[in-house]
Amino acid sequence: MRVRAPARAGASLLPAVVAVLILLPPWAALAAPTVTVEVNGQILPLNPPAVLVDGRVLVPFRPLFEALRAEVHWDPATRTVTARRDGRTVTFRIGSAQATVDGEQFPLDVPAQVVGGSTLVPLRFAGEALSARVHWDPQRLRAVITVDGAVVVPPASGAGTGGQTDIKAETVTVNLDGRAVTARVVRIPRDAPLKAVVGLGGGRVGGVEELAAIAARHNAVVAVNGTFFNPQDYVAKNGLPMNDPWGTIVKGGRVLHVGHKATVGFDGLRGAVDQVTVTIEGATNGSYRWPNNWYAYGFNHYVDPAASSAVYIYTPERGETVGFTHGTKVVVRGGTVTSIVDGADVAIPRDGFVIVLWGTDGQALRSRFTVGTTGVEYRITFTTASGQAWNFREALSAGPQLLKGGTILTDYPNQGFTEGKILTDAGRRSAIGFDAAGNIILAVVDAVRVSDLARIMKELGAVDAMNLDGGASSGLWVNGEYVVRPGRNLSNALLFVPAR
Repeated sequence: MRVRAPARAGASLLPAVVAVLILLPPWAALAAPTVTVEVNGQILPLNPPAVLVDGRVLVPFRPLFEALRAEVHWDPATRTVTARRDGRTVTFRIGSAQATVDGEQFPLDVPAQVVGGSTLVPLRFAGEALSARVHWDPQRLRAVITVDGAVVVPPASGAGTGGQTDIKAETVTVNLDGRAVTARVVRIPRDAPLKAVVGLGGGRVGGVEELAAIAARHNAVVAVNGTFFNPQDYVAKNGLPMNDPWGTIVKGGRVLHVGHKATVGFDGLRGAVDQVTVTIEGATNGSYRWPNNWYAYGFNHYVDPAASSAVYIYTPERGETVGFTHGTKVVVRGGTVTSIVDGADVAIPRDGFVIVLWGTDGQALRSRFTVGTTGVEYRITFTTASGQAWNFREALSAGPQLLKGGTILTDYPNQGFTEGKILTDAGRRSAIGFDAAGNIILAVVDAVRVSDLARIMKELGAVDAMNLDGGASSGLWVNGEYVVRPGRNLSNALLFVPAR
C-alpha cells in the first residue's frame, strides 16, 4: 500500500447526535426518494415530505416536534426554531452551523435550512436531542422514532437468508468447570446484507463517544466495542491530550493506528482473525533505498516525552493538529516537505501528513528531510505469523488471539500480554470469532478470565476468535438497543451496517 497524498478525511469532532448531511438545492431535494417517518408506530404526515440526502434525513420541524410532544416556537425575527420537552430545550437557527441544547452549542455539518418554503432540521439530531430514539431502515427508506420506549425497532430487512437479516441477541449458558456462565451472543450470517466498518469515537483517532452514538451515526444494525484505549480517567491522571487507542485500526483501507498483533479484518462480511505484523517504510525523492529511506513506529499516537525514541505519522483523522509541542514536526503536503518545526504544535494538512521525530531514532532520521524535499511517501505491509500477506479494508487489533483453526491458544505472553488482568484476573470480556462456515460470532461474558473466554467461544462454535477490549469498555448494541451497555465512552467500535 503506497500513500502519496491521503484523501481528505472526516475527522471533525461531532456530538453523538449530529447527522452528516449534504446541502442540496430545493429542486434536488424534491426529486429525492420517498421517505417514511414513524413515531410510536404511527406514520407522521409531512408537508413537505422528508428529504433523503446521501442516506440521511431532513424533516420539517413543526410536525416532528409536535409528534415528540414538544412545545414548539418559531421566531421570524431571528429565524430561530425552539423546541422544549421534559425540561430540555433545543434551538436551531436558519443558516447557523450550530444547534443549542440546554444552552450548550453543538456543531452541525449542515445548518437548518428552508426547502420549498418550509424549515427542515436533521431528524436524528432533533429526535435524540429530545431524548427520543431514532432508527433508520435503509432498505425500506423508513425512520422509526420511539418516544418513551413505546416501540421496539425491528431488525433491518435485506436480501440475506430468508430475505431478512433477523439478527438478534441471545443468552447462552455455558458450563465452565461446573459453573454456569451466561454469555450474551450475537450471530451474523456471512450472507447477511451487511458489511463491517470501524467507527471512531467523535469521528477521529483519539476521541471518545458513547457506543450507541457511534452506532447510530453509521446506521449500524450491530455494534461491539473494539480495541484497547486510554480511558478518560487515565488521560486526566497522566495529563494526556487525547484518548489514544492501543491497537491497530484500519478504516476504509487507510491505516490510522498500529498496535497489537491479534487482528480481525473484514472486506464486507468476509473476515479473518490472525497474528499480524505491520511494517511502515518511508521514502524521500521517491526512493525507499538508503539514504532516502525512513520508517515510522505507527500512526496518530501521542509521543511520550520520557521515551528514548519515537517516529510517528499523523494524518487528518487525528484532528486539526498533532496535539503536542515536543519533537520535530516534518509537515508534508502533496508529497513535498513544506515546513519543519521544532518544539511547537502544527496543523495536519488535509492533503498530506506530519512526521514527528523524537529521541535517538528521530534525530537519526532528521537529515532525510529538508524544506522542499519531494517524493515523500510511505508504504505499509501486513504480514501474518506464517509470513503471508494480509490485507483488509476494515480492521481492529486487540488480543490475545483465543482460537486458531479450532485450537485453544494459551501463549498469551508470546502474543505480548503479560499483565495479570489478561493472564489471571476475571472480569467482563468481549470477543469476536468465526465459525467454520465464516459466520460471525460476537459475545460478552461476565466474570471470566481470558482463558475461560477461549473455551466459551469454542463452545459457541467459533474456530477462530480473539479477545476485544473488556471491563467497563465491553459493550454490545443490537437493533437500536443495548444488550450490554459499556461503563464508559469508547474510542472505537466494530460496526455492522447495511451494505449498499
